[in-house]
Amino acid sequence: MFKIFKQTIKTILKYALTACALFAGFAAVLTALYAIPNERIKENILASIPQMREEAWRLKMFSAPQSYLDGFTDNLIAEMQFIANPARPFEAAIVSYREEGDFLGIIERVAGGGEPVTENYARYWHGYAVWLRPALLFLNYRQTRIAMNIVFYSLAPAVAFLSAKGGGGWIFALPVGVALATSYCFTIPMCWQYFSVYLVALISSLYVLARLKDSSFINKLPFALFVTGAFTSFADFLTVPLVALGYPLLLALLATRARGYAASFKDLFLIAVKSTIAWGAGYAVLWFSKWVAADLFFNLGTLRIATEKVNLLTYGQQNYGPGELWWKMPYFAFEYAFKPYVQLAEILFAGTALVVLLRTVKRSELFVFLGFSMAPSVWYMVVLVHSYAHTFFTFRALSVTALSLACAATASLAPLTTVSEPIYNNQKPNPKTQ
Repeated sequence: MFKIFKQTIKTILKYALTACALFAGFAAVLTALYAIPNERIKENILASIPQMREEAWRLKMFSAPQSYLDGFTDNLIAEMQFIANPARPFEAAIVSYREEGDFLGIIERVAGGGEPVTENYARYWHGYAVWLRPALLFLNYRQTRIAMNIVFYSLAPAVAFLSAKGGGGWIFALPVGVALATSYCFTIPMCWQYFSVYLVALISSLYVLARLKDSSFINKLPFALFVTGAFTSFADFLTVPLVALGYPLLLALLATRARGYAASFKDLFLIAVKSTIAWGAGYAVLWFSKWVAADLFFNLGTLRIATEKVNLLTYGQQNYGPGELWWKMPYFAFEYAFKPYVQLAEILFAGTALVVLLRTVKRSELFVFLGFSMAPSVWYMVVLVHSYAHTFFTFRALSVTALSLACAATASLAPLTTVSEPIYNNQKPNPKTQ
């Protein structure tokens, strides 16, 4: 009993120290970046205004409603980077000043010598500045899109390749393609708002799949996803944070089962639960720490403001009450995601789920994938108002459902590989084959 208690304390201390180190690192990196002189950044933002204004707040890349870009948030981000004060970099990093209104007009007014009427936006980390500020030193809006496309379409095939390599066949690349296709991936590297969270999801997936060459890493997966959760809260603007959990976790479970590191329902279930809790802890702790830091250093009332916003984005707005939307929201997102092919999508999803269910009679471990397919629905019912109000991008959380079903289908078709290495919790290799 004492040994278990000692190990628990040791684990908690490890996670707590990691959270402190991540907080210090995030704050230090942002402070250093906001100390960069703004002249070149301002030039490139001003050069971007004609295109941003032409596209307006909601550019639809194609006729499909799923192809909307979030110009509103990109304009806001541009304004925040423009008015950031390099003379006070720590304050710029923690407080994140903005001015509400016509963001592009505000930029032009400030460029002409006017003063911004700022308010704090400290409830987010705004960690996208880590890649965006260096990029804006050299690139305008159009050019950052080219750079984002290069990065995105380098990372995505790399994840598919490692998934195929880890599973032992190219069929294991299929779930990656399904997830990105149902995210309408061509829009992701076209929008600052969308790009950052997918960057975290893809890099985390690459790291996890690469480390799974060592069978003992599966015991370290919860810690890796704790760090991923922290980076998600740092980089994301509450866009689709669930992809940064679902992508690396589901691909890791698929590879883990294929390699025989852990092939029973109990093993996969425990890995999934521990990893999900760890990711949620990293996400929540690092987000909460930002609120505390803003109040501690600048007395902004961020905790109060953030708490009010949490209430508003969940159930606090009467015209979006849970009685109206709670059970409707998951299907509403599904309907939006697959317009105008809702019925075809329903048939494909239901058919895939049915086939997998029939094949799981002797493969109960696949129910872990089917169970996780409900994660977006749970997310929608918790972050209800935000999900409904911003369905044009929150629908992408359903790509986790698609990935779950694709992983289950792939696992039901692919044979297991037994290993002689130590595996999950140092159990003996599972000899089951198909």
